[in-house]
Amino acid sequence: MIKGLSQGFPYSDSRDVRICGPEHLKELGDPNADHFTDCISAEVGLNQNFFYQINQYKAGSICKAERGVGFLYKKKPASICLTRYKPLHYWDSYQFTPIVPGRQVDFNLRETHITITTYKPDKYHEALQGDHVVMCSSTSQTPTPVELSNKTLLGRLDGRIQSIDSDELLEIVGQEKLIGAIAKHEGAIELRTRVLNLVNNGLLSLSS
Repeated sequence: MIKGLSQGFPYSDSRDVRICGPEHLKELGDPNADHFTDCISAEVGLNQNFFYQINQYKAGSICKAERGVGFLYKKKPASICLTRYKPLHYWDSYQFTPIVPGRQVDFNLRETHITITTYKPDKYHEALQGDHVVMCSSTSQTPTPVELSNKTLLGRLDGRIQSIDSDELLEIVGQEKLIGAIAKHEGAIELRTRVLNLVNNGLLSLSS
């Protein structure tokens, strides 16, 4: 099942592709234009990995295609672009074939138009691309691979599922809650530090 459809405009100096909505694809005779009204950014959001498929058409048929893992980001002033983070397969005129690591399909606008959409891997092991990856979803039925860095937790921050490090965890918990938890603690707190340094010329108040 695919969700969202965008028209793509590849950059000549990078592997990124600028995207826009599907509103002009009907004029170009795209076979999927009647079935999609949402841009892929409305389905997967920004800065979130997802499985993409890029199709390039010639005379109404696919002449080039690539599947992989990528993410969308906002490029100044107001463009949204796809970063092809990890290309996985290319269309060999008969089927999708694994692509050589580090390679990518060369797309251009000389052959009619380019579309970008999401896709769902056919087999579960195809979804587990990379080490220490877990599968999540940013929207329903949209698989999202999230890579967990060392010493991180899996969580949701600013609407995005991601690996969360200690600094981000402190941001989620909040210093007030952390300090409040210590202030309410009535048991003994043992400090094994050799030096307790109070900066800012504060006052140390003891009740006993």
